[in-house]
Amino acid sequence: KCRLRDKSQGDLLPLRSPWFDHEIPMTEAAELGTKKVMEDHCTVGLVVTTDGTVTDIPREDYITAEERAIRDMQATGKPFLVLLNTTEPEKAEALVNQIETSTGATVLAADLLTLSRGDIGRILTELLGQFPPDCLEFSFPSWFDVLEQGHPCKCAVFQAIRESAPRLTRVCQSGQIPAVLEALDIVSQCAVSEIDLGTGTIRYRVSLPQTLFYEILSQRSGVPMENDGDLLRTLSQYAEIREEHGRLRTALEQVQSTGYGIVMPERSELTLQKPELIKKGGAWGVRLQASAPSIHLLRADLAAELSPIVGGEDQAKELAQRLTESTEGEGNSVWESNLFGKSLYELVSERMTVKMTGLPEDARMKLRRALERIVNEGANGLICLVL
Repeated sequence: KCRLRDKSQGDLLPLRSPWFDHEIPMTEAAELGTKKVMEDHCTVGLVVTTDGTVTDIPREDYITAEERAIRDMQATGKPFLVLLNTTEPEKAEALVNQIETSTGATVLAADLLTLSRGDIGRILTELLGQFPPDCLEFSFPSWFDVLEQGHPCKCAVFQAIRESAPRLTRVCQSGQIPAVLEALDIVSQCAVSEIDLGTGTIRYRVSLPQTLFYEILSQRSGVPMENDGDLLRTLSQYAEIREEHGRLRTALEQVQSTGYGIVMPERSELTLQKPELIKKGGAWGVRLQASAPSIHLLRADLAAELSPIVGGEDQAKELAQRLTESTEGEGNSVWESNLFGKSLYELVSERMTVKMTGLPEDARMKLRRALERIVNEGANGLICLVL
């Protein structure tokens, strides 16, 4: 129990408490008692102060004890809220801002004598906002999630989150993250979409500029796009290409495995000739003949030979060893080897291109007619001349 005396006497007010077996000055007891109770018996705390409108004691007489109580609360590391008891909450905004600026605590002005259900709910909400957040969730546009983890845009956004998240020590400070992300050029808006006080989860919705989407889309597709019209036009073209490639896929797989693939004709490509009457013995019938184009894919292994003359035997051995080491190394860097001012890849490609384009036109037509006869008439009696 505490025996209160008139302030004008100037005596130190004695206090007896469960933690002290002797009388100590009131100022010291208040400091030690508040901190002890918060550390051992409390989950949350409330510091109640006033602007001087609810008592005859002037505001100046509360400042020292008020600051000390807030420091004690902050030293415990537990969530707490400062309530400024005032008969005029609307006019106490300047004082609230002053206390928050000087102490870093969250201050709420209210007339504690006339609290309503809404006021109590507001106090409890602010008090829960003093707890540290347990989880931060960010919602990005779906196309942003498709980007690989090492993409520069993702790296910039995630780096900003990593640097700012440790400074978010209370749920009520959730507005710090949007300010950091919106400072990035690639973020148009970041807002708190939901705060779950029961689990300590803060959810953010991040919006990215539409121009960034089309810029990345243009880089990935190789087709310049600036708006939805360009996107729809490009997708329509890609749909046609995909449909055509779907016919070739099976044939390409056959070529890779067996060296020969066939693209079968579709129904729209079939052409039916005029029916003809035929007679077999004493019976009559109708001949129906259809035709359709088919695509035959052949794999021909090209061979190119290079014989660079580099000088003496030692130089030739050195070049051969260097090419061998490049072939066995990682990344198969042998193709980037410089021979006479060109890479090995360029030299080999030139030789192969000459061979591929050296097949005469009439030879191609003969190959096509021979293939048609083989397909339509069968391979019986086929004579192949290899030159």
